[in-house]
Parts: sequence; structure tokens; C-alpha cells
Amino acid sequence: MIALDLLDGPDALLGTLPELRRDDWWLDDDIPHGGVLVDLGRTALLFSAREGPSAELRHRAAALALIRAAWPGWTVRPLYDGPAELRTHLGLDPEHVRRRGTPLDRAPFLAPDDEELAGPDPGGTLVTLDTGRCHVASAAFDHPVREGPALLDRLADAPDHGTCRLHVSSGLHLDLERRRLDWWSLPATPQAYEVPRLWPGWTVRFHRDDWQQHARRAPARFAPAPSIPVPRPWRPSSPKRRTAAPAGPATAPWSPASAPPAETRSGPAPSRDGAGPEVRTRGQPGQVPVRRRVAVAPPRSTAALTRPKIAPWRAAASSTSRQVRSSSVASGASSSWPIAFHACRKATPASRPPTTPRVSPTGL
Repeated sequence: MIALDLLDGPDALLGTLPELRRDDWWLDDDIPHGGVLVDLGRTALLFSAREGPSAELRHRAAALALIRAAWPGWTVRPLYDGPAELRTHLGLDPEHVRRRGTPLDRAPFLAPDDEELAGPDPGGTLVTLDTGRCHVASAAFDHPVREGPALLDRLADAPDHGTCRLHVSSGLHLDLERRRLDWWSLPATPQAYEVPRLWPGWTVRFHRDDWQQHARRAPARFAPAPSIPVPRPWRPSSPKRRTAAPAGPATAPWSPASAPPAETRSGPAPSRDGAGPEVRTRGQPGQVPVRRRVAVAPPRSTAALTRPKIAPWRAAASSTSRQVRSSSVASGASSSWPIAFHACRKATPASRPPTTPRVSPTGL
């Protein structure tokens, strides 16, 4: 679908063009299902489509808004006359792609319960009259507006829908008394700008994709369901202010001992059961405050933690060493207990004592 291919922006689209096949001929205006013209000199994007989001009433406005957002700085314009309008923009003769004199494929009129109208986007062409009648033609054929006044003869036997709430893709309203015709179309229609020539003696106005004009002229006959809303341009929202209870003076720096903003501590005195100070957690409005006990261990220094583990090894070193431990100790060099302990382990006694007591250090 052409509309989906355009959502990636100009860089992605231009990058895929070398992979496409290049032809030196044009398709006739009633054959292709769409076309794209990228005018680099004018930074203009022109495209036409007969199917896809841009040709559906529910998604038309949203699809065009997304495409324009993906092509910033470009003029994005949908086309309504197919390849002929592309050639006109390039300064070429549009008659090169016209198929003059070919018979029309007249669209049959559908009953309200026709399976073709069962989907959420059935398409079709809505035809309303100032007399209060409402008809829906199939979308798989030529637009009924191209039939000229001969269309009036076929409307006499067409099924009446009363009020149309379908998401049709085109429509026309006939004011028989004033001989005025208003029509619109989302897909490209061959010879769209030549319709006045097909209705001699009538005032013809082409509203392009403005289907609301049809709804205003026949409010009791055309009332489609709401369309997909047009997405708004994304803008970074400003951060919301968050209020929290102050944890202390404004000038006091944060420290691990300070309470988090969501909590308030009581005094440092222990609670009645000796488990530590109370911490009250502040909840949402309407909730009961929760009290919990925090166990506080007495402070212990590094020496207090390591002394019980080292004492057994010092006792083992003093009981098993009967020789001079090292030259550094003998020469009077100052050595702390770790150096003495390692020297004791490396020393070799002159004579093994008769019995060597077995030492099993404890406390580790």
C-alpha cells in the first residue's frame, strides 16, 4: 500500500528506488492502483492511491497527517486524477495516458444486507438525492458520476438504504430541483476534473476528499461512524512536580543515615520492646499508617571484628616456635604480629621436639 510505504520518510523511499525496475512507458489512467511523484527540486510529494489507509474514510485524515509528519519541509499533496495529474505536474501531455471512448464499467447498486458492505471499511459510492433517497454502489467499478445524467434512470430501481452509516470511499449528492451535483472521492478517479463536461446543464462541484460537504447536504441520509482521530504532533511533556516530605533542613547534605522522603523517623531512642526505633511509613490518603520495628545492631569497630579470629593463630605461633624466627627479628627490626606469624611458619627448628602438640585453631 502506497500510504504505508511513505510513512518511513524521504530517505527510506529514495533508498529503495534503485531496486525498482525502470520502464520507459506509462500505464493508462484507469489501470494503475496508485502512483508517487517525488519532486526533489520543489520538495513536493504527490501520490494517488485506490486502496489502503489513504483511500479509506476512517483512516484518511490520520494517514495524511502521519505522512506529512514523516516528510517535514515537503509539500504533500494527494492526487485525484491518477497518472494524468502526475504528467500535468511534470509539464507532460496528460492525453498520453487517457483512454477515450472505452465503455464504462457501471457499478451495481447493493442492498443493505449485501455481504460486500459487511466489513468496517466496505468502500463503495454513496448516492443521495434531495428527494430523500439513499443508495450505495459497489466500489469495484467506475465512479457513478462518470455516467452523466443516464445515472438517474438507474436510480429508479436501486435499493434504498434509508440512512447510510457506512465508511464509503466516495459519494455524490443530486439536487434535482436546482440541477446541482456535488461529489467527492478518496481514491483517484480517471478524468476527475472533466466531470462537468459529462453533465451538461448541471452545476458540478468537486470537493475532492471533503466528504463532510456531502454530510451537510444530506444529514438525514449520510451519517458515518466517527473516523480515526488525527494524531497530534509529539511534543515532550514538561516533568510534573512531585511533592515529598522534607527529610531534613534544606541545606543539609544527604547521607545514608538520613531517612528517605517517603518515611519519617522518630527519635533515636529505642522502642519499648528494645527492638530499635520506630519507623512510620506514610501511605496514601485514607490508609492506616503502618508501624514497623527496625533492629539496630550495636556499633563494632574493625579491631573488634578481627581480634577473635586472629587470637588462635597467634597462640599457635607462640606455642610451636622454639627457634629464632627470622633474621629480621634477630637483628632488632620492628615487626608486628603478622610478620612474626609468617616468619614462624617459615622457620625450621634445629631438632624436632619429642612431641609436637596438635593445634586446632578455633573461632574462625
